[in-house]
Amino acid sequence: MWIRIAAGVGGLAVVLPALLFGGVLAVDLLCWALLVLGCLEYGRLAFPAAEAAARWTVLLGGIAVFAATVYPSGGILGSGLLLTLGVAAAFVVVMATRRDLAGALDRMGRIVLGLVYPGLFLAWVPLLRRLEPDTLGRDVVLLLLACIWLCDTGAYFVGRSLGRHRLAPRLSPKKTWEGAVGGLAASVATAVAFSRILALPWNDAWAVGIGGALCGAAIVGDLAESLLKRAVGVKDSGVFLPGHGGVLDRLDSVLFGAPILYLVLVVLG
Repeated sequence: MWIRIAAGVGGLAVVLPALLFGGVLAVDLLCWALLVLGCLEYGRLAFPAAEAAARWTVLLGGIAVFAATVYPSGGILGSGLLLTLGVAAAFVVVMATRRDLAGALDRMGRIVLGLVYPGLFLAWVPLLRRLEPDTLGRDVVLLLLACIWLCDTGAYFVGRSLGRHRLAPRLSPKKTWEGAVGGLAASVATAVAFSRILALPWNDAWAVGIGGALCGAAIVGDLAESLLKRAVGVKDSGVFLPGHGGVLDRLDSVLFGAPILYLVLVVLG
């Protein structure tokens, strides 16, 4: 318990100063570090037999797609091109290293998923940070993290005390519908409070929608990562954070929440 708390506090001590005072560059560097660790973790999950070619394809492909999505020289077109090339590379890797063709399609799918998760999913965090004006970019990333973290916290405490009806017993037996409602309430309240405190450019109704969308994304992201772990029979994606598991265990909700928030603010807003 205390190890888990200490690890969480240590993580906040790194993340919050980077968000509050570090600017775009600090967020980029933080995301790069998380990207590399996340790709390495996914490679070990998807290819536990230490298949070097497949793991390297996931790592280098995820890095390339992330870079092409975030930076102006690539943009969305660049990431689409690199993702296409990554799929082609997956074909080459499977053809060159797989003698048993019965499992070739499964292996292809694992490689391609590795290019997108976390490579493309994580790219939306630095893209949110780049929103203008600069203070808006900073504030929406803070809003993203606060809503997701407090959604998880609300779901945990409400589910632990009141939970009776399981949400997804095959994927995560401890999650309940009551916990999901508690997480939703916490996320919505956080979005409204942050929007008022930071004077964000939308009204309370819009903030309620943002809070609800982020809570939904957090729950789906958490269950999605549980799906990956159960598919390969492991409890945690890694051991990077004592008491918390791996990087993907901590990023799962953020990976789903960031593109949803970008969609709400930039595409729909």
